[in-house]
Amino acid sequence: MMPENTVDALRTAMENGILFAVDTRARPEPGDGFVGDENKPMPMVTRVNLDESAQTISLAVNTATDTVEWIAKGKVIATGSSNLGDYADDISCYVRAQLKGEGGICFTQPFVCDDGNMQQTPVDDRSPLKKWFDDFLFTLFTNLARRSGKSV
Repeated sequence: MMPENTVDALRTAMENGILFAVDTRARPEPGDGFVGDENKPMPMVTRVNLDESAQTISLAVNTATDTVEWIAKGKVIATGSSNLGDYADDISCYVRAQLKGEGGICFTQPFVCDDGNMQQTPVDDRSPLKKWFDDFLFTLFTNLARRSGKSV
């Protein structure tokens, strides 16, 4: 989905969530036995449709796609379905999809799911020297506590 194969285009794709990874080998979710046939077409996403009010994400996929699985918290929570509302208890802050077919597997980037309670990650504005010193002190005191038998 990149207009050209450059570092700048890759960065833009990653920042805008339009980057997909494809592979012929297994990952944790499909299991160790999953291996695609590199001579067959890869499953691919051709379009992403998002409806926030209906809480749905649907994917248009190519004909090489046999299965679409939705993953949250590192586990498959749904197959084929895109109605996130049905799986709200299984989703924390993201959901992503993986498409499986004879040619391999395609992974989407995570879709952020925010019900309005998500907190902004604080910015670490310490200088590199201050970060190093804080890490040094933490390691030192952790090691001293372990040697003395106290919990950290």
